[in-house]
Amino acid sequence: MSKLPKILNRKKTNSEFDLLGEKLIDSIPDLQTPDGQGEKMLAAARLFYYLEASRKKIISELHGCTDYSEPATPQIKYDPGSDAAALLRGEPLGNLSALAEENHRLSLLRQLRACETAAPQAQIKIAEEEMKVIQSECSRLRPILEPIVRATLDAATNLLICLRTEKQLFDLLSRRGFVGDKRPGWLRMWDLPSTLLYGGVHGPSLQYFIEQRRESAGLGKSV
Repeated sequence: MSKLPKILNRKKTNSEFDLLGEKLIDSIPDLQTPDGQGEKMLAAARLFYYLEASRKKIISELHGCTDYSEPATPQIKYDPGSDAAALLRGEPLGNLSALAEENHRLSLLRQLRACETAAPQAQIKIAEEEMKVIQSECSRLRPILEPIVRATLDAATNLLICLRTEKQLFDLLSRRGFVGDKRPGWLRMWDLPSTLLYGGVHGPSLQYFIEQRRESAGLGKSV
């Protein structure tokens, strides 16, 4: 049986993460902290929520325009795609306005179309930044985090071997005349060990879990 990593052998502290140890806890950055490792994620989120808030504000302001219900025909056609690209680059929304000879309502409509076009792209940007930042940080932290995953899988492997050994014992007893339902409870196969060995409606077998988890972690095959 493999030894637990040192970070699991530390003295417990008064914390919900008391099994992890201070070294590991301190090594994991808070991606929700401004100006931290997750700043690009936060910036993408801020842009999206800014666009959504601006869209709602513009709609409210449009309802206050006396000619809101009338169709607007601007003298110049504005491209929502180009306007959206400008917003995604960080250009202020107020820069998107109609010419002086056109009315305020047309400026609001231009801004509304830009927000509605940019918002879905901004939302996609959030997911992209989260993926890049989180994948990068997990790769950087792997030497610190992997021992816990490896220890879990090693313990699960040892448990699987013990369960197989116990199952062979029960099979041998049955073959030698020790009928299962006549044996005491501690010498019978219980539901949980059986599920761990063979899987069931509530989940896969322990062996399947170990194999899939090791593969996802790049740790190779086991039992």
